[in-house]
Amino acid sequence: EAWSFFKLLDLDQRGDIEIEKFLMGCLRLRGNAKAIDMCKLIHDQAWLLKTQSNFHSHTERELRKIRKELQNPSPSPFTGTGSLQFTNSQKFYESQGTQGLKSPCEHG
Repeated sequence: EAWSFFKLLDLDQRGDIEIEKFLMGCLRLRGNAKAIDMCKLIHDQAWLLKTQSNFHSHTERELRKIRKELQNPSPSPFTGTGSLQFTNSQKFYESQGTQGLKSPCEHG
């Protein structure tokens, strides 16, 4: 639970927590278990939003490449026509360090 607690307090994900952030985070989590549960939900939601935003940007870039290739196909040495190159979504997730769609709190 210590690692999950640290990740909840490290809002900017720099890997360190200033004393002021630590104190404010502890005050924010003060109370019964519901407060920490809500904070974990907020943290996970922010992570999902960021991951989805990154994926959306990646998809938009790939669609622009495809659109450009369809408008101006380059000759392929094999078929004599234009060729498209698609990227693997799993490679995108690996490059983002997301390991699929698991929440960082699930990594322990």
